[in-house]
This record gives sequence, structure tokens and C-alpha cells, in this order.
Amino acid sequence: MLKTETIYFNKKEQEHFKSLLKDKELISSLRFYDSYRDCAVMSQWIMEACTKHKMALEDIEILLRTKECNSYLLGLPATSLPSHQKARNLLKGDGELVPYFLWICVNGEDESIQTLKLYGISKEQNLENLSQTGVICEDEEILL
Repeated sequence: MLKTETIYFNKKEQEHFKSLLKDKELISSLRFYDSYRDCAVMSQWIMEACTKHKMALEDIEILLRTKECNSYLLGLPATSLPSHQKARNLLKGDGELVPYFLWICVNGEDESIQTLKLYGISKEQNLENLSQTGVICEDEEILL
């Protein structure tokens, strides 16, 4: 389990995270969505957490670990995507290109460890990557 004190560097971020842990609706819906072990279902919860609760992807990953969920968020290199796809930061609404794309593992820690190992990424590096992670989109310039 991750210690939130080592992740956050300022008091305001620590307090925000601690308040999220006390949000019964958020935690209850997390347990419900995580139980499905389905990427599309978990994506719905992630979008709600990003928009309604103003959570960043790295905050969500820490929450998933704190609550010992089966789902894991990974920030994988966008350079590994096919040339017609890019990673864009749509979760914050600006759509800028970012160096990592979001990959959701729903089958537990073994799946996430194998995937991170495949890309040569540590758990700590993954948390850093998530701060610069977007969703996979078709490259508009290539499609035109």
C-alpha cells in the first residue's frame, strides 16, 4: 500500500486526498465499478472522478491502491501507439498531446506488474507518468 504522505508535497493536496477517502458516495461507487472487472465500466468511474471530484489520474491510482482494488491505472508511452493514434489530454479538456496513454488493468496486480515490466516502467515511474497521461485518439492530421 502506498503512503499518501510520501506522494504529496503540500498540505492542501494531502487534505484533499484525505477528504476523498471519507467521501462515502465516491468509495461506494468505486467498489461497485471495480467489482465488474471491465475497462469500459471502470472508465465511467474514472471520468466521474476526474470531473465531479476533480481528481487527477495519479490521485485515482493512489486511491485504487489505498482501497486495494483490482483495477490499476498505467501511463504507457505514446510512442508505442500505431502512427495513426496519439495520446491527448481530454480528461482536463484541453486536448493537448501528452507523452503517455491511459491503460486500465482490471485483473489485479499481476496484470499490472507484467504490463509495467513489458514497458520497463517501475510503479513509482508509473505514478509520475500518470500526471502526463491522456486517452488514445485518432490523429486528425493523418485521417484528413
